[in-house]
Amino acid sequence: MKGTTDPGDIRVPRLDTGPTEPPQWVYSSQSVVFSARHRLLTPNMYRWAYQILSYVVAPFYGLGLGWSVRRHIAPSRYVRLRLQGPPVELSARPRGQPLLWLHAVSVGEVLTAIPLLQAWLERHPDWTVLLTTATPTGHAVARRHWSGAVAYLPLDLAPVVRRWMNRLQPTLVGTVETEIWPNLFWQARDRSVPVAIVNGRISDQAFRRYGWARPFMRWVLDAVQCVCVQSDRQAERFRRLGVRPETLHVTGNLKFDAVIRRMALARVPDWLDRWRAGRPLVVFGSWTAPEWSLLRDVVVTLVRQAPEARFLVAPRHIEVAAEWADTWRAQGLPVGRRTVWQGEDWTVMILDTLGELAACYGGAAVAVVGGSFHPSQAGHNPIEPAWWGVPVVIGPFHRDFLDVIETFQAGGGIQVLPTGTVEALQTYVGNLLREPAHQAAWGQQARRVVLQQGGALDRTLTCLEALVRLGG
Repeated sequence: MKGTTDPGDIRVPRLDTGPTEPPQWVYSSQSVVFSARHRLLTPNMYRWAYQILSYVVAPFYGLGLGWSVRRHIAPSRYVRLRLQGPPVELSARPRGQPLLWLHAVSVGEVLTAIPLLQAWLERHPDWTVLLTTATPTGHAVARRHWSGAVAYLPLDLAPVVRRWMNRLQPTLVGTVETEIWPNLFWQARDRSVPVAIVNGRISDQAFRRYGWARPFMRWVLDAVQCVCVQSDRQAERFRRLGVRPETLHVTGNLKFDAVIRRMALARVPDWLDRWRAGRPLVVFGSWTAPEWSLLRDVVVTLVRQAPEARFLVAPRHIEVAAEWADTWRAQGLPVGRRTVWQGEDWTVMILDTLGELAACYGGAAVAVVGGSFHPSQAGHNPIEPAWWGVPVVIGPFHRDFLDVIETFQAGGGIQVLPTGTVEALQTYVGNLLREPAHQAAWGQQARRVVLQQGGALDRTLTCLEALVRLGG
């Protein structure tokens, strides 16, 4: 992995600029000037256009947000939480106490952010930290694993964000991965508050979408003083969207450090050991509803092929657990849910709890990471099972984890199936169950890759500390 411990050491590939390159830009304190093919627009024009559009779209956006989270929280309450002010307890902090506000959208980003926040407070115990999320699942995980202040991110409307900034008066604002919020960034710049993006990445889909608004994105990202990205590929994407090269730092992927730090004291749950009773365990982790038909048939096939094995299935959304259990039960499988297990000798158990999957990987002989076997999905994190030294199988659809998967492939620590079929999964998982020596060697290589990729946390902290010193 390429990285730097010096915030000034920027490693961004220089590409040949030909006629197909996007137009070059000239920066000034008052305007952004485009090539002759573009109209002359000032930053204020972009800002006013975004404000008008945000007010027009806000009612529909709020309805869409409420509808999307209705399984977890009442839509009206969710929207209200994102319109209200910051947590009351932060208003009472000592005057002048520095505050780091870090935003992580959902579960994966929250689990990446928490080790960074913990390390920051270890180095700077006089600071206060606020962690915001955007999804109810991310919020629940943040509440469970982070003892500091947690809140929902305010909707990106100028008056709402302004109220937050006025009350919080943060010292540093940061977002994780691809969280780009124009009003948040602009309001911070108006107050000379430095803004950072950490563990930065832009997916293929997002990069194409942002490409339609390059001039606007360039002005938004001009408010960011530090972008710590996962890889050279990601650095180039941010550069193409308008991030100034001097603000780019290839620091590596925080997800590796997050797993190493979070799992250092992890233990395999006692109940899991009692249930599997020494038999080989296959864990199907983070499988989604669109993948259900494949998962249903694969588990039935493997149960018949390897009756001595046990199978733990972790749905991405636990609400489907009862339905999945009923379907398998109707097909004659001994199956049940974790929350009602009383010592039964089930062949298949559905993990219908939150926060246990990472530790359960430690008891696995094979891990099959879902969210990657249907074109509508974008992959899930394979680092947790790899940390335990468990061989990992993942499907062909993993666009949100391209850099992570490529790192594992280069180190020989993962098997990416070219197609998501019952036959392919049956073959790979079955072979691993029949060949313990190959299983162990593959798992050891996966763990070696995880340990070799550590260090992004320290590099990111160094960049943020330099940013605060420069800001101060």
